[in-house]
Amino acid sequence: MTGTQIFDRLAGDIKSSANRPPDEDALARLAEQMTAASITSGKMLRELRERMFPTNDEPSALDVAHTLRAEFQQWVAESQAVFERAQRLELAGRPIPGTRELGDLIGMTLAMLQVTPQDHLRSLRQARAGSTLSIEELRRELQLKRGG
Repeated sequence: MTGTQIFDRLAGDIKSSANRPPDEDALARLAEQMTAASITSGKMLRELRERMFPTNDEPSALDVAHTLRAEFQQWVAESQAVFERAQRLELAGRPIPGTRELGDLIGMTLAMLQVTPQDHLRSLRQARAGSTLSIEELRRELQLKRGG
């Protein structure tokens, strides 16, 4: 639970409150708590990230990797919703502690999710088979692709 639904309800309530003063402080506190909770859960998941990249293709290791990958994907979706709401408040002049850290965690996690457990296992097999490039070879390949 990220709290985004109550955040949206309070934000809508603030916009439409003609008879009473808006409680923007409560909204900012909620955003701070949501941001801190997302950061905490993201860090907890990141402690397990090495299990998302098993060193062998045993079914149990792959099952854990796929389950953990799904958890990371769910965390990203929920945390992006929190991040967007915190950013909205920041754009309105209400700084929310942790917004930048949460954005960094989301970015690192999205980058990590670009590599699947199968991609990782394939690269390990290639390395074991000696199918690797030296740094110099890689540099030359990249320069050729750039056209120079």
